[in-house]
Amino acid sequence: MDHDEGELSRAYVTPFNAVRNLSIVEMLIKRPAMFTAHGSLAEVIAYLEGYEAAPQTTAGTANPDSGPSIKEAFEWLAEQCGGPLPLRPLDRLDRILARFETEAATFEALNAFTERYRETKG
Repeated sequence: MDHDEGELSRAYVTPFNAVRNLSIVEMLIKRPAMFTAHGSLAEVIAYLEGYEAAPQTTAGTANPDSGPSIKEAFEWLAEQCGGPLPLRPLDRLDRILARFETEAATFEALNAFTERYRETKG
């Protein structure tokens, strides 16, 4: 029996299992332990800083992420923390934790930021 491949794929996509591309920021916030040794906020910040410093192109074209960029995530964090974040990583982490109190609360707030971003700009 022959089936239209598009028809079959549409049959399996529902609002509950729809696939969407996530930005690196969204992936790290949703599953930090998948990308870092312990899933800590310090590791996630270091990962993002390293990723931002590396070339962000794939095969010569810009990365097509529809979520917030790393720069936008750090700008949002700075805004939430009342101004520019310190350059030293430990000072930056201290400032972020002073604002959000726990790593879990920070990840929750960042996740909410990425969801709002996607709703308005994605």
